[in-house]
Amino acid sequence: MPDKQKETQPIKITDSALKMIMDASPVGMIVFDSDARIIYVNPLASAIFGKSETEVFGTRCLDFISCASRHKKTQGCGYTTSCSKCQLFSAVYSTLTDRSNEAVLEGEVFLERDADLTNIQVKYKVSSVMMEGAKIAIMAVDDTTERRPVDELIRQKYSFQSLIIDKMGEGFCVCNAIEEYPFVEFTIWNKRMTKITGYTLDEINRLGWYQTLYPEHELQAEAMKRMEKMRQGEDLIGEEWEITRADGSNRVLSISTSIMESEGVMHVLALMQDITEQKRAEEALLNSEKRFRILVSASSEVLYRMSPDWTEMRQLNSRGFLAETKRPNPNWLQEYIPPDDQAYVTATINEAILSKKIFELEHRVLRKDGSFGWTFSRAVPLMDANGEIVEWFGEAIDISRRKQAEEALIQLNETLEQQVAERTALANARAKELQTLAVELIEVEEKERRRFAELLHEDLQQILAGTKMQLQAYYKGAIKDVLNDVEKLLDESIRKSRHLAHELSPPVLQIGLVPAIKWLARQIEEQFGLKIQLEIKAKHHFEDESLRTCMFRSVKELLFNIVKHAGVKNARLILSGSENALIITIIDNGCGFNTDILNNLQHKVGFGLLTIKERANYIGGSLTIDSTPGKGSKFTLTMPLRTSKDKGLFPNLSSTSQASEVPAELASSKIRILFADDHAVMRQGLIKLIRGQPQIAVAGEAANGRKALELARQLRPDLIVMDISMPEMDGIEATRLIKAEMPEIRVIGLSMYEDEQIAQRMSEAGAEAFVSKSAGIPTLLKAIYGNKSEN
Repeated sequence: MPDKQKETQPIKITDSALKMIMDASPVGMIVFDSDARIIYVNPLASAIFGKSETEVFGTRCLDFISCASRHKKTQGCGYTTSCSKCQLFSAVYSTLTDRSNEAVLEGEVFLERDADLTNIQVKYKVSSVMMEGAKIAIMAVDDTTERRPVDELIRQKYSFQSLIIDKMGEGFCVCNAIEEYPFVEFTIWNKRMTKITGYTLDEINRLGWYQTLYPEHELQAEAMKRMEKMRQGEDLIGEEWEITRADGSNRVLSISTSIMESEGVMHVLALMQDITEQKRAEEALLNSEKRFRILVSASSEVLYRMSPDWTEMRQLNSRGFLAETKRPNPNWLQEYIPPDDQAYVTATINEAILSKKIFELEHRVLRKDGSFGWTFSRAVPLMDANGEIVEWFGEAIDISRRKQAEEALIQLNETLEQQVAERTALANARAKELQTLAVELIEVEEKERRRFAELLHEDLQQILAGTKMQLQAYYKGAIKDVLNDVEKLLDESIRKSRHLAHELSPPVLQIGLVPAIKWLARQIEEQFGLKIQLEIKAKHHFEDESLRTCMFRSVKELLFNIVKHAGVKNARLILSGSENALIITIIDNGCGFNTDILNNLQHKVGFGLLTIKERANYIGGSLTIDSTPGKGSKFTLTMPLRTSKDKGLFPNLSSTSQASEVPAELASSKIRILFADDHAVMRQGLIKLIRGQPQIAVAGEAANGRKALELARQLRPDLIVMDISMPEMDGIEATRLIKAEMPEIRVIGLSMYEDEQIAQRMSEAGAEAFVSKSAGIPTLLKAIYGNKSEN
C-alpha cells in the first residue's frame, strides 16, 4: 500500500565485500568478465575442479576442465551440444550476450577433472549482472557426484510409485488445507482423477476443489464442512457425492478417504470411483423390478427373472401353469424342463448368453400337476453401462393346445399325403393303362387295315392274277379276243385293288419310317403337286411298329391338311430327334389359321389335328401347333422311340409251309425252278403256266421264306421265283441268306406291289430281277430265260 512503502537507496557492494560473500558461499562460485574469462574462483569451486584461483585466473571460460572420459581432446569435442564442457561454455556465453539481463540458465553435466582425471557430476546455474558499466557472469556450481546414487534411488522409487498411482483404476489424490484461496492444495493427482473430473493437477490447484466441483453454494458449504470433519480424523467410506465436471456434466462419485500426518501437516488421501453408470443401472433395475411387479400383477402369462448366466431362477409367476417360486431357484432346469429336452434348451440359452441377444424357444415343460405341456419362452437381457448382462427378464406363453392342434394337423397331412400318393399312383397307373389302350387302339386299327390290305393283296389280287395267268395258258383261236377283254378287266381290277391296298397299308412302311416318308412325299407330289423339301437330321428309327405307323399316319394327315387348306405348292419336313424321342417338324408359308378353333369340339372328327394331338398324348408324345392367319403354320410332332410295351403292334401272320414232291428225275438241260409263295392259288397258277414251257422244270414249292431256304439247301435249284411278302421269313431276307450261302442260285423277286424301293431292296439282297405278278407270263418267262429268252 502507498502509505507503507519505504524509499530505499541502492546498496553499493565493494569488491572486497563481494569476495567475502562469495568465499562464504556453500556452493562453488565462478565469476566471468564480459569476454568470458575467469576473474574470480571461490575456494569451494577450486576444490570442486582441483585448480587454485591463481591457476585459473584469466583463463577463458573453463579451459582447465574436460568432457567426460569419452571426450579427451583439449578443446572438447568440437563444441557439440552433446558435450558437457560445451554446455557450460554455451550457458556462460548465452548469459553474457543476453540483452535483457534476465537470462538464468541451469542444468547438470558430467565432467572430467584434469587434476586427477576423476569424473564428476556438477549442477550449475548461470546468471549475469552489470557492474561498473560492464556485464559479468556468475556461475554457481555444486558437486553432486556423491549424492547421485542416493538421488537416483529416490528418483526410481518415486517414479515407480508414481507409475503405480497413475495406473490405478480408481482416482487417487492427496491434499492438505491451506489458509489462502482456494483453501485446498493437492500434491498428488493421478490420471484417473483427471479423467473423472476433467481437471489437471495445476488446474484444480489454481481453480479450487470446492469452487469447480461444487458450483452451488449450498453444496460447496456442505463439502467444506465434510472436509473439516475429515481433518479432525473422520474417514469417509464409500460416500456418494455428485460433482460437476469441467465439461458441465454431472457425475456421481464414490469417495473413500484416510488422514495422514507428515511434519505436523494433516494430509487427506482419497480414492474416488465414478459410479454414475452403475447408479443409473441400479435405478433402471429398480424401475425394472417395479415394472415387473406391475406387469406380474396385470399379466395373465408366465413371467420370470433369471440370473445373467441362467444358473438361477430369481422369480417366477406362473398363474397356475407352473409351480411358482419367490426365492432364487438353482434347480429350475430339473424341475421345469423334461430330461430329454434339457440339452437343447441349455444349448439355446448358452447361444443367447454368448451373443447377448434375445432368447426365444418353443419347448416342453413340466406342469404344476406333473403333466407335460408346451410353452413359447422369450427373454430379454438387461445390460449395465459396460454392456454386461445384469439380468434376464422373460415371458412364457402356454401353447399346449396349439401344439396339440399342430400334431393333429401333421397327422392329418401325413394321412392326406398318403392318400394323395395312393391316388397319384392310381392316376399314374390309369394313365399308363390309358396309354396302353391308346397304343392297342392304334394296333387294332392298323391290324384291321393290314387285314383288309392282305385280303386284297393275298386273296383278291392273287386270285385275279392267278386267273389271268391261267387264262393266258388257254389262249386259243377266236376266243383270244374275248380273253383279251377279260384280261383287261382283270388288269383294271388288280390295279384298283393294289391302289386300295397301298392306301390301307403302304408296304414301304415295313422297311422303315424314313423310306415311308420319302415314298409319301413322292406320292403327294405326283398326286397333288405339293413339293416337299425333306431334311433328315436324325438316324433314329422306330423299333415299335405301332409308333412307326402312328407317326406315318400323323405326317400323312398333316401333309393332306396343307394340300387342302394352306394354298401353297411347297412345304418343309424336318426329321430330327433326341435320345428318347423322334421329332418331325412340318412348315408351310400358307394362309395359316386361328388355333382357337381347335377348342371347338366340332373339329374332333376323323384323324384330324385334335385326333393326332390326343393320340400323341396318349402314347407319351405331343403335337405343337404354331399358326397365325396370313403367316403360315408350323407343326411339331414328337413321339417316344419306344412305349412300355415290349413287342411290336403287328405279330407275324402264321401260315403253314408247303412243299411239293420233287420229281425223281429232272432233265439236266432244263432250268430247275423252286416257287416260293404263301398264296396257294398264285403258287399253283405259276406252276401250271411254267410247267409246259421248254427247258423249264419245277423243282419244288414253298409257302414261306424259311421253307424256301431249307428246300434250296436240299434241292439246289437253278432258280427261285421268290414272293417278297411271306410269313415267318419274307422273300428279301430269304434271298439274302440264300445268295450268301449258295451264290450260284438265281433269284427272281415276285410281288403284287409295283414299288421301286421294294425292288431296290430285293436287288440289294441278291435278286437278279423283280417282276410284278400282274405283269403277265411273258415278262416272268423273259426273266427266267434271261439271255436265252430270244430262243
